Amino acid sequence: MRTIIERAGQADIPDLVELMSQFYAESNYTLDREWAAGSFAQLLRDETRGAVWIARRGIEIAGHVVLVLRHSMEFGGPAGVVDDLFVLPQFRRQGVGSALLFALFDACRKLHVAALHVEVGSDNVAAVALYRTFGLRDHGTERQTLIVQLMETVTLFRPVGPKELALIEQSGWTAFPPRLPEQPIFYPVLNEQYAVQIARDWNVKSDGAGFVTKFQVNASFANRYPVQVVGSSMHQELWVPAEDLAQFNQAIVGRIEVVAEFRKGSDSG
Repeated sequence: MRTIIERAGQADIPDLVELMSQFYAESNYTLDREWAAGSFAQLLRDETRGAVWIARRGIEIAGHVVLVLRHSMEFGGPAGVVDDLFVLPQFRRQGVGSALLFALFDACRKLHVAALHVEVGSDNVAAVALYRTFGLRDHGTERQTLIVQLMETVTLFRPVGPKELALIEQSGWTAFPPRLPEQPIFYPVLNEQYAVQIARDWNVKSDGAGFVTKFQVNASFANRYPVQVVGSSMHQELWVPAEDLAQFNQAIVGRIEVVAEFRKGSDSG
C-alpha cells in the first residue's frame, strides 16, 4: 500500500488533533484537544512559523510530523525543530516515518534551513535509529534543556450576530472579520455577563439571533489597550482600532468558541 505525504492545512486539524491525542496517550498524558486545535491553527496560518505534514496509507491517516522554525545565532541562519513525529502503531516499520522526514528535510533545504534539532529519549531506540539515518547526531550531551512557559493570556468575550459568526467559522474559528468602513473600533468585552446582555438584548433584536464568543488573547498584547468602563462596573471593554485587528487576531491563542446562543422567542440554545 502506497504512503502519501501531504502538507497539512486547516481542514486537517481534526485528524492532527486525533493523532496528537494518541501520541500523548502512549506516554499516559491526556491531551487538551481544544488547546491542540488552537495551536495547530496558529502554526498553519503562518508559514514563517513552520509546517505540518500528514501521512496516509490508502484512505487511512497514518501519522504526522511538525516542523517549527526559528533563527539560530549559533548556526547563523534559520534553524528547524522537529516538534512532533508520530506514526500510528499499525503503520510502523512500513516507511511512514521516513517518508514524513523526507518531506520535512526537502522543505528545509528549500528554505535554506541551517540546522535541524530534535529531542528524543535515549531509550527510544527506533526513533534514534531513524533520525541517525537522516544525519542527526548528538550535539552537546552535557547540556540540559530548561523550559519556562512565558505567555500569559486573558479571557475575552465578544457578542456577535449570525453574519459575523459565519465569517468567524470560515476562518477556522481563529479570527474575527475586518471591520466595515463605518466601524472604526473593535469591541471585545471583559466578562461573559456583559456579552450575554448585548447578544440577548441587542443582537437578537437587530439580527434575529445573538451569540457570545469566548477566546484567549496574549496578555502582553491585550494590555496595550486600557480597559474602558462604559456604564456600571460590569460594562468593561477594550477599544481596539480597526487597523489593529489583524494583529489582534494573530495574538489570539487557541480557538474562538461559542458559549451562549439567543434567538427570537427563546432565551438560549
